[in-house]
Parts: sequence; C-alpha cells; structure tokens
Amino acid sequence: MMTVDQKRQVFQVHNIEQFLFLIADDGGEAMACPRLDHFGLSVGAESELDDILERARAWQARDDRVDIIDKHVDDHGMLAITSIYVRYLLPMMCEIQWWDYHEPGPVADPGAITLKSSTMKGNA
Repeated sequence: MMTVDQKRQVFQVHNIEQFLFLIADDGGEAMACPRLDHFGLSVGAESELDDILERARAWQARDDRVDIIDKHVDDHGMLAITSIYVRYLLPMMCEIQWWDYHEPGPVADPGAITLKSSTMKGNA
C-alpha cells in the first residue's frame, strides 16, 4: 500500500496512471500557496471534462469548501484548450484540460512565391 497514515498520502487521479503523491511534514506546517497555483491533468474528450465538472458541482452543493473555476476555452488557432480548475481541501487547484486540435487551414502553394533575381544579393 502506497499510503502510510500520517507519513504519506497517495491519491489516484482520474485513472491509475495519474496520481498525486503527498509527503507529511514532521514540523506540522501545512502547505500554503496562491489560489491559482495548480497541477494539471488532461482528458481525452470534452464529455469527460463535463462529467468531472458536473461531479465537482454536485460535491460543491454538499460542501462549500469545493472551489471551482468554471469551464474556459483558450483558442490558439490550431489548438483550443478547454479547462476547469477544482480545489478541495488541498491548497493547490487541479486543472483539468481537454486539448482540441483543429484541422490546419489551407497551406500556401510554395510554387506561388517567386523572387526576382534582381532583388537578391549577388545576382546580376
């Protein structure tokens, strides 16, 4: 067993290959950080992200210590990243992302670009 009471805590996150590993501090000081310090995980489909958000909201309805930053999209052209942030009890938020790769736009025809030899250095 990876978890040892009052020594370390291991949380499975989303699936068995993703986890959060915390070590206890003998000094008794709790970890502290700014609200937007976070670690990130990704999901394979927007529906998975929506399911996680729905479960977080349901838990928040029972416990007001759940902190949620709602779904947001950062569109970078060929890639749109849709994300949510969730925090509960731990000081760091967890960002869950879905990466939506868009089809590339039309590529310029390389043959359409011409250079006049008189504008290039070294040509007569």
